[in-house]
Amino acid sequence: MALDVETANPDLSSICQIGLVLFENGSPVEAWSTLVDPEDWFDDMNVSVHGIDERKVKGSPNFKTIFPELARKIGGHVVATHTEFDRSFVAKASARHGMPIPYCCWLDTPCVARSAWPDVAQRGYGLASLAERFDIGFAHHDAAEDAKAAGLILVRAIAETGLDLAGWIERVKRPLNQRGAGGRVHMDGNPEGPLLGEIVVFTGSLSVARREAADMAAQIGCKARTTTSPRSDCPST
Repeated sequence: MALDVETANPDLSSICQIGLVLFENGSPVEAWSTLVDPEDWFDDMNVSVHGIDERKVKGSPNFKTIFPELARKIGGHVVATHTEFDRSFVAKASARHGMPIPYCCWLDTPCVARSAWPDVAQRGYGLASLAERFDIGFAHHDAAEDAKAAGLILVRAIAETGLDLAGWIERVKRPLNQRGAGGRVHMDGNPEGPLLGEIVVFTGSLSVARREAADMAAQIGCKARTTTSPRSDCPST
């Protein structure tokens, strides 16, 4: 199963479209997509990306209405998403509407790609870039189309590496360590960690080795860096 969502604005809970694609034996066999009324405002930037606005979602169900079907479809499945943010969107929207987070096994396909193909470990692992690399045709920023592309990238990684789905589920739990110029550390977080999606940057003097600090942060879900970034959430000095 692969999933993708689009949002109306920077609020992670403002889902305006959800797409799911079911895979069997390495091929997409069923797709489900729905527009969602986020009951929220639409940011011009988001609209320019996916083309969904207030007029398009008028009369569409809200997230609470579609939640039972979503939970039934993904419950108990391995659900591939291209970046952990889609998982965060579902979690935030569920919390906003007082619903439990659907139970499933999430699998982050960029983590898979970065481990499967070393040349994209640091860049080039975006959905469009990988789709172009593997000649996967899709309509970018349509939720079902993006979900299908993410699923096909996972299928390709399984075929090329010989590591099966269960193997990849275990592999991505190990942080992907990257050491850049000047010994800079770039470490991705454990996708099962409670702080998944946060970015922490270590600068200055530390009481432990910088790599050890980065590893501890990565184990609880943070992306650990030793250089600052505009997206850093928890800079440490």
